[in-house]
Amino acid sequence: MNTSSESVLITGGAGFIGSHPASALLRRGSKVAILDDLNDFYDPELKRLNLAEICRAGSFEFILADIRDRTAVRDLGASWLGPSNRRLPHRGTALRGAAASGKSLLSSPHLAQLRP
Repeated sequence: MNTSSESVLITGGAGFIGSHPASALLRRGSKVAILDDLNDFYDPELKRLNLAEICRAGSFEFILADIRDRTAVRDLGASWLGPSNRRLPHRGTALRGAAASGKSLLSSPHLAQLRP
């Protein structure tokens, strides 16, 4: 196993698509945080099963929140980046997605830059 110091935030990581890179990143030694609201776009129980499968690959931080929630994103920025950082560090990566409804999240200014 690679002992990577890479930190990766995956939004929607409990879903079918997001769960696969989460598992792969954990297996290669990355630090992973998953933000997901476990919405009912499809059965939330399937998302819980995906999370259980990810656990087999390693430990990760799970944040139950909607990415459109400004306060949750700000709090995540504070805990993930620390109080002295204003931007994602070069050693970190954020995999951002779209809401299950198909509404783009990338145009939301509070998501473009995580701020504590």
